[in-house]
Amino acid sequence: MRWPAITMPASWDSLLPATNKRAARIRELVRCWATPSCWGTYWPMVDWTTGTPATGSWSGPRIVAALRDLAAHSAELGNAPAVFVPPPTDLRLKQVRLPRDAYFDRHTEVPVTEAPGRIAAEMITPYPSGIPVALPGERLTKPVLEYLTTGVRAGMFLPDAADRNLDTVRVVAEHTDR
Repeated sequence: MRWPAITMPASWDSLLPATNKRAARIRELVRCWATPSCWGTYWPMVDWTTGTPATGSWSGPRIVAALRDLAAHSAELGNAPAVFVPPPTDLRLKQVRLPRDAYFDRHTEVPVTEAPGRIAAEMITPYPSGIPVALPGERLTKPVLEYLTTGVRAGMFLPDAADRNLDTVRVVAEHTDR
């Protein structure tokens, strides 16, 4: 099954016209939305201890104006590449080695097309969602690797993979992975 792509909002940056002042505000807002460390500065937050709004340099009306402008220019954004999302049962990988053993054993990097059936020697966590898809010691499958590769093309971020573009995958060396 193919679902519309889920991309990080920061990927919109290159799609908005750089000369438009509102677009620059939207880029700043979108960048901040994807960066929790700046939420208190630009994103309206609620102080949960008092229940009162806590806003920084972006007031509510400016945020609403920026989001309306974003909606008005949404046709310029185009369509993101589709992400293959396998059924949840296909996302469950079989643990065939202890994670510690797979992580510290001899490993090699293989092209992602040759990785199905091999044992992962690294953790691969896509953002969004931030939930690991593959852990050391799990046998990699074609649906999981297709999900990750189509996700990377659509803007998914893999912070803990040895190759963040997922051209290659770190796996347990051939002689020790059977």
